Amino acid sequence: SDGTNGNEIWKTDGTESGTSMILDIRSGSLSSSPHSLFTFGSEVFFFANDGGGYTLWKTDGTSAGTSEVSSSVVGLDKCQYSHRNCLVEAGSSLFILGSDEVYEYDGSSVTHLTSNILTVTSDRGMISLGDYAYFVVQDTTSNPWKYDLFRTDGSTTTDLTGGFRGVDHIATDGQKVYFSGSESGSCCNLDLWVFDPSDSSKTQLTTVASSNSEQFLIDDGCSNDHCDVIDFVGTYVIFNAHKLDDQGVPT
Repeated sequence: SDGTNGNEIWKTDGTESGTSMILDIRSGSLSSSPHSLFTFGSEVFFFANDGGGYTLWKTDGTSAGTSEVSSSVVGLDKCQYSHRNCLVEAGSSLFILGSDEVYEYDGSSVTHLTSNILTVTSDRGMISLGDYAYFVVQDTTSNPWKYDLFRTDGSTTTDLTGGFRGVDHIATDGQKVYFSGSESGSCCNLDLWVFDPSDSSKTQLTTVASSNSEQFLIDDGCSNDHCDVIDFVGTYVIFNAHKLDDQGVPT
């Protein structure tokens, strides 16, 4: 804020004289509170509140080039107050997580991709790999609830896991998608899995069900804050886990 306007969208060239507000989206001292800024092509996309709620906007850095993209794509609190990826680029499109749904922006218009499936879980955000955006869908109509890993390229949306009890913490090393998941049993007894898009296979890398003390359990303790529990260095996948004792209990 500049003391007169609220929290708005600004730009800078790295100098004081080259720093200015682009547009007062919510006029006066009230704030539009832009968040989830993401560059796509020659524009920056973001969620902002012009007084009617958070919707998708874009800017080219000029006032005239700043406008609402779609009033139907509603921003989520979980995107605003965490580091979840709610906008990702895959192929030649921008994919947006809003209103507990996934949308595609192809450079000219917005398409709703997930109207015919269940709720998209914003807790997990999205990642992109190749031409696809990956995200998690929650089925609250089943008992117990189920979570599955999905992907879309804008034309086809596919369930990759098919009835898992839990899916969380999705990450990619640029070749494969790693995630913590539970194929059966408790939703919280999560193992490390990998999906390989080259052959559409999914492989379980750890085994919670065994009492072998050398096996591991992905820790779900960060799910509320969406802590990064899977990352990569060199040829290794680094992840947060409990070591199990000989009774299968985390130590």
